[in-house]
Amino acid sequence: MATINKISFQKIIDAKKRGEISFHLQMENDMFEEILSNYQENRFLSSASTAFVLYERIFITRLSREINSPNDFTPNKENIFEQLDYLINKEREVVDGKKEGEKRGLSFKNITKELKERKIISEKEKENYDSIYDEYRNPVLHGLTYRLYESIFNKKPNNSLEIDLNYKIIYKRLSEKIINEIYTLISSKKLIKE
Repeated sequence: MATINKISFQKIIDAKKRGEISFHLQMENDMFEEILSNYQENRFLSSASTAFVLYERIFITRLSREINSPNDFTPNKENIFEQLDYLINKEREVVDGKKEGEKRGLSFKNITKELKERKIISEKEKENYDSIYDEYRNPVLHGLTYRLYESIFNKKPNNSLEIDLNYKIIYKRLSEKIINEIYTLISSKKLIKE
């Protein structure tokens, strides 16, 4: 698992300050700032949790931006409000579902599937993104530290005390991994629509 050393962490912070790391939404920029701040203040659980929310959010935003206007629609200054309404409705469909009364929208795997079908990401990238989501995101956001212990240390813990004694190391390494993943996604501009 890739980790962040002081040099590469400073590189990420400097890149953010220079504007080389920029997200579609201000909320996403703020989340990334919060993730970095939490990491620097050794609040690794908070850093990892917020990072995985942002990780998922990046894909939701990219798909929403990809489908942000009908095929026969030509954006211009006169229809700016129509564009914004359409964008909000499309994002709502991705998150909440297309039909009235649906309980949820697209799953993460369905979002990456849509992005792959639109040739924004490759099959190999989709598999990698889905793997990260399954292996780390679900256990982090559901508090399944036992599973994370196994992923981080490549072994089962001997007892629950061992998990508790190592939880900061687990979340520090996860924070580092997902910060690197987010940095790679955003700096490559792969999921940023111009």
